[in-house]
Amino acid sequence: MDDELTALIRKHEGFRASAYEDTRGFLTIGYGRLIDARRGGGITRQEAETLLAADIQQAEQDVQALFAGHEGFTPTRYHALVSMAFNLGRAGLAGFSKMSAAIARNDWEQAAAEALNSVWARQVPARAQEIARFLKGS
Repeated sequence: MDDELTALIRKHEGFRASAYEDTRGFLTIGYGRLIDARRGGGITRQEAETLLAADIQQAEQDVQALFAGHEGFTPTRYHALVSMAFNLGRAGLAGFSKMSAAIARNDWEQAAAEALNSVWARQVPARAQEIARFLKGS
């Protein structure tokens, strides 16, 4: 890739981490990347997989920062918490203080109950039920 060309395009386009409307009203992100389906925009499966891998890595870092002793969690419980972090973000998962306290006590039944006793569980009921089963170890 030509570094001078890349620098020129970066300069002209500018960077936006969030989606925005371009001068013609079409959704764009990054360095002028058209994502608006009305104009044929979007991302490839490979790009989505790259983003997914980065987002999972971030969710894992969030779980590791929020839960002391995460190294001792079963893979299923760890995966459940990473799925929650992926869905809710670090701040959202951190808001589950009663669930976190139950996990700190190694009370996985209560942790599952606290996960289900939430607005999140009402918003994504099937996902929440599966996560609760994973937290219980079933």
